[in-house]
Amino acid sequence: SAADPAWKENALRVFGAGGEMSVEALQSLIQKLADLPTPDNDDKTAILLSLTAPSAACLSHKLVIPSDVRHLPTLRTFMDNILRECRMATSEESFAVEFTTEDAVVNAIQHAYAGAPAGGTVTVGATPGKDRISIVVADQGQGFDFHRDRIPTFATKEELYRSNGRGLYMMFQLMDQVEIKSRPDAGTTVKMVKYLKGGS
Repeated sequence: SAADPAWKENALRVFGAGGEMSVEALQSLIQKLADLPTPDNDDKTAILLSLTAPSAACLSHKLVIPSDVRHLPTLRTFMDNILRECRMATSEESFAVEFTTEDAVVNAIQHAYAGAPAGGTVTVGATPGKDRISIVVADQGQGFDFHRDRIPTFATKEELYRSNGRGLYMMFQLMDQVEIKSRPDAGTTVKMVKYLKGGS
């Protein structure tokens, strides 16, 4: 928490001097950090970690934010840190991952909790690998009846001037694998994979 230096110092003591560690040790330290008391609930919307571990390229990263566009900068920082860790990603691949992830989160913010005064949360998971990065965006909102064949192709004049549908279209164009599971009143989960040709 930038607002509370003491909290940061406590977190640093938990992690010690850093350096190489096993995946099991890293998971234990992450849990200790997550259990630290923080002075403000907003501090718990994200825990961004920059650690070195033997299998760091295969570690999953998780971010939970309130369904509010004011938390998009936190998402961007989260994704920037992960993509910086993925040194094999080209600038075009990084753009594709960041663009589609943010679009999926914005869709969840705008539609999943529409009409719910208390809102909800959106969870983003990211797992970098040797030749790919996997993204999962999930909410517990109202969901929708998804059919891939209903996604516009923007091949006709009528579709070109549509006011919606571009986000899903771009998602399928920019990512190599996209899977969307959604049911009314049961939330939506978007899984995406981008193969990193820059690392081959």
